[in-house]
Formats: sequence, C-alpha cells, structure tokens
Amino acid sequence: MECSFCISYVLLALPALALRTSGAGDNNGTSWYRGCYNFTVLDNWEPIFQASNLIEPATCAKHCLQKSFDLTVLLSGTECACANETKIFWSLSNYNSLLSNDTLLNTSLSKSGNPMAGGNLSLSTGCISRCFGIICLLYGDGKSKVAVYQTIGPYIRAISLTLIADQVQTRKPFMLEVCGYLASPVENAIGTGPLNAADLSYVLVKIHWDSTDHSTLNVTVTSNGFFSSSPVWIYSEPGSYLITVLADNQISQEKKNISVMVLDPAPTALEVKLVQIAEQIPSCIPFNVDETSPLEKVFLGIDYNFKAFVAMGIELNFLWHFSDDNSTHSSQSLQNCSEYQQLDCLLDTVNHTFQHEGVYQVTVNVSNVYDWIQKVIYVAVVRESLSSLTFQSKSGYNVAVGENLTLEMGLFTTIRQLLAFDITFEPGMFHRHTLGDHSPAFESDSHLQLMEDYGLQNCTLRVQIFHTYSFSKPDL
Repeated sequence: MECSFCISYVLLALPALALRTSGAGDNNGTSWYRGCYNFTVLDNWEPIFQASNLIEPATCAKHCLQKSFDLTVLLSGTECACANETKIFWSLSNYNSLLSNDTLLNTSLSKSGNPMAGGNLSLSTGCISRCFGIICLLYGDGKSKVAVYQTIGPYIRAISLTLIADQVQTRKPFMLEVCGYLASPVENAIGTGPLNAADLSYVLVKIHWDSTDHSTLNVTVTSNGFFSSSPVWIYSEPGSYLITVLADNQISQEKKNISVMVLDPAPTALEVKLVQIAEQIPSCIPFNVDETSPLEKVFLGIDYNFKAFVAMGIELNFLWHFSDDNSTHSSQSLQNCSEYQQLDCLLDTVNHTFQHEGVYQVTVNVSNVYDWIQKVIYVAVVRESLSSLTFQSKSGYNVAVGENLTLEMGLFTTIRQLLAFDITFEPGMFHRHTLGDHSPAFESDSHLQLMEDYGLQNCTLRVQIFHTYSFSKPDL
C-alpha cells in the first residue's frame, strides 16, 4: 500500500437532492457509515490516499483519524479523501428539522478546509458494494458517487504484543500477551448491510509461532472496545523465532510481529547469598583481610543459611563445598515445576556452622545436561568477643565549675551492635548510649558529648565523654 499527499483542486456542483434508501447510512452520526452522496468534479484533482488493491474503509478511516479528520470519503475502491465536520453540523441536525442533513453536511464540508472544500454533496443511492469474503461495504463509483464514513468506528485501531518472560527457554511454557482496542466501542449499528454490533463483539486472533505452527483464538471485545488474550506456547528447539499475530474483526485487521530468542535452559546468572540478621553479623574483623574483595562476616558456632539461585535452568544439580571443613552438600531442584513453583526450581538452600576462625571459601556449582556455572564467595569467621574494658579521666580528678571533664572508655569487641553503656555523673543525671553500627558518631545534649573511633579491622573501641559541671560538688 502506498500513501501520497497532494494538493487537490476540486469544484463541486450542487445536484438535485436525492432520497436515501434503506441501508444507505445515518447522517445523524449514530453509525460508522454515514451515507452515499453525489458530487461532480469540474477540474482535475488527486486524492489524498491511494491503494494499489481494493482498500478497506477501516484503512482510510484510520489514516484520516491519525490526521485529525472527522470523516473519510471513499471515492472508489482504491481512493479516499479526508474531511472535517464542525459542531455546527451536529447542533443544526439536532435542532433544525427543516434543514436536511445532507445540506448540513454540504455546509460543513464547504467550511472544513479539506480537499473537497467549496463543493456540495447530496444523498444518493448509487454507491457500489464491494466485498471482503462474506462482508460487503459501500464505495464510491470513481465518477460521481462517494461513500462517507466516520473516522471513529468499530474497527481495530491497534494491537500490542508482550512476552511475559525474562527469557524464553526450550521445553518450558511461556506466555504471549496480545492486547488491542477498537477505535470506538461496539455500541451502534455499522450502517451498511446486515452487519451489526453483535458481529463485531469478538476478534479473531491468529498467531503464527513459526513457519508451520499456528493458533487461532476467538477473543471477546469488552464494552469499551478493549480485547486481550494470553496464549501459552512451548518451543522444543533453540533459535530465533518471529511471532506474527493477525487480529481480524470482519471489517478490519491489524498485524504485528515480535521477535523471540529461545535458549536451551542452561543455568545462568548464579548468585550466592548469606541470610543473616543484624545480631549475627560481626561488627569488625580482628585479623587482616583484603577489604577490596566482597566478604561476608559470620560468628563461630552459629548455624547460618546460604542460598544459591540462578536466573534460568531446568533439572538443576546444586553442589556446595565449604573449605573450613571440606564438607560438601548436593541436591537436585524440583522437577517438572508448575508456573507457581518457578522460584523453587531455581533455588537451593544449605545450612552450615563454622567451627574455626579465619577466611574461608564457599563454592557453589550448578549444572544440568546443557551446561554448568560456578561461583565462589569468601566468608570471614569471627569469635564473639568483649574484653579489655578501661575507663579513666583524661583531665584529672579535680575540675573547676564550668570546665570540661574529659573521660575515655576503651574496650575490645566484635559485637558492638549488641552493646550499650550507662553513665551516671551525679544523682539524677543518667545517660545511656547504644553502640550499634547505626548509632550516631556524635551525640550531644546539655550535659554530654560523645565521640567514637572504630574501624572494620580495628576492634578496639574508644569513646570520649565530655561533661561540664554547672555547680560545685565534693570529690566523688
């Protein structure tokens, strides 16, 4: 189909008013087909839209709607033009019964600025019926008769295709979502022939999955003109496929393609995670480690849960190895997983308790008949420690009123997140401070200032406390 946009020079003569017969359309705008009209061309002109074969009225209507026109005028089986009608046309047709609708349409077209401006149309009965299979619609005769349709009608305006899967795998079902909508809801008569709203209440969707296999579905159109379907398909061989979807509702059709790459379900994108709560994570590591490498931290003697999962794969074998005691664990994923078990099919969990301090490797290998993948994570194993508590005054034990008293507390700990300290300066002046990793490094009020110094590989915690006495007290 080829589109061309040309400047038209048209002069239309006012012919005698003709009577409308049954099936000739509806000038009041309640149907898609508006009617058949006479016109006379007195000069050479070219149509807005041309097709090499018989053109569907829906194709012209969609083209004109995209160009913001209200009407499409079928001049012949292969030519159509676009036109506008104003609100004046509708108001006059509703309130002025003395003025015929075709005269109002003439007035509207002459004011619209479309390629047929300046001429007049009158109702006629001489349009030609042309058929698409068992469905026949009216066209202009290419000489003096034109068929007028609204650009808004119950034809398929657009469809969209979406793959409901991150990756499509062989031997595994996937879903294709097909959605579409009509240019207007199916509420009124079409206005031509025996075709009515009930005939357009469904859409025939034909899906070509490859060169040999296809599916055909009857999809119901909702009251607002929307339709959707989610067929499921399985490819048995890997490769690149072009899925073609054709939606047809008797007066129109839309075609859409989507490409899909089908892969053998080999395990891919392996991730290994350690499941912990905050209380089970050491606050520091009391020995040298490579801080530039990802490192998990755990305590001695606690049973930890490790999870391994892949992005895709079927019939998976998981093999675990823990270097602290050279222990291994193996398991197979669930077989023949349903749609609701997909995560379980790609996941394996193992519990392990470390009995020795140091840095160790956890290695996971995932394999099936198609391929294998492996990942290593490093784990620093730390003892729960709290020792070497010291507390002293840095400014002596005699201070003047208004002078800062500086105290320093020190301790060695790997469980800082579990600790809190309490300090009482005098009766009624009590302070409590939590040493969790998320506590502020600087805290102050009218009596207390606190600063902390602590690092990942420095498990010695030093806390300086500043206090000012506002009145004299005997030595404590």
